[in-house]
Amino acid sequence: MTDNDPWAGLKIPETNDEFFLRYSLDNNPFELYRGLDTLGRRMFFLIHDTKNLTTNKFPKMNGLIINQTIRNDNKGMLSVTLDNQNYIEVFTIFCEDIIDTISKEVTEIAAVQTFIGRAMKWHAFLRRANTQKLSYEAQLGLIGELYTLNENVSNITTLANAIHSWKGPEKTPKDFEFSNLCIECKSRGASSKDTVRISSEYQLAEVENAELVLMVHTFGLADETQKINKIDLHSIVSKINNRIASECPDISDLFEEKILESGYNKEHDYEVIVTHQSTEVFLVKEEFPRIIPGTYSSELSQISYDLLLSSIDNFKISYSEFVNKISGEN
Repeated sequence: MTDNDPWAGLKIPETNDEFFLRYSLDNNPFELYRGLDTLGRRMFFLIHDTKNLTTNKFPKMNGLIINQTIRNDNKGMLSVTLDNQNYIEVFTIFCEDIIDTISKEVTEIAAVQTFIGRAMKWHAFLRRANTQKLSYEAQLGLIGELYTLNENVSNITTLANAIHSWKGPEKTPKDFEFSNLCIECKSRGASSKDTVRISSEYQLAEVENAELVLMVHTFGLADETQKINKIDLHSIVSKINNRIASECPDISDLFEEKILESGYNKEHDYEVIVTHQSTEVFLVKEEFPRIIPGTYSSELSQISYDLLLSSIDNFKISYSEFVNKISGEN
């Protein structure tokens, strides 16, 4: 780790009753500390009044040990210990996240519950964490889904409704699901073939009691000298988070959970930087060219194929028609 490591220089205690701690949160009423245990493992603490002890039962966490004890001075101590050294950098981010989140609380009981809540969410992230950066294709695909959420769906309905309807991170067949309408998003480069990749026979399968549209975004590579309208994963996630803060702050945790589930990591450098060029919307109905379940040999599975966009031009609908279909959900 670098000289900026918050745990750098801390000694390993000789006994469990001895702690070498570093205060973590200046100008705040809550006692948050960084420290080491007798095995040299990184720890993060919240010291609190015993009247605010939680009754939560803590699961065995992937890479993290969360514990609650009562100290000799009759103070409660809520701690998280890093048990997997492969997660050192993630653990540092996790602690900064807790510091930032708890700094917004007013009461100690709220700080305790927030500490636990954030620990649980990071546990869920570590449980599914993939240290590999998203591929070029995955970055472009996620940009397309987030663009649909932020620039299309949320401007027709509400941002909160758009985030609730976003199912892409859950690996469901459709990227957005409303009661009467589903949206499958595809992203393509402006200089690529006139096709989109359909990665499953279920992506364009009919949905009972709901219409299905295929939304195709075309993106061009951003010029290095371009100052505005450039899109990468960090910029579009930040843009959505800023909107959440002002429009629907109670949905912040849900969006964070979904964006982590999608494979996004704010510590990664993403090379896909694009500009949006166009959006086309196609209504998927009976005559639409596609492969759907039950129409092929049972010996075949996990089918994917390229769909020629010029072959579905007759199924194109205007953007105003698309708006009307979502507006009917409100």
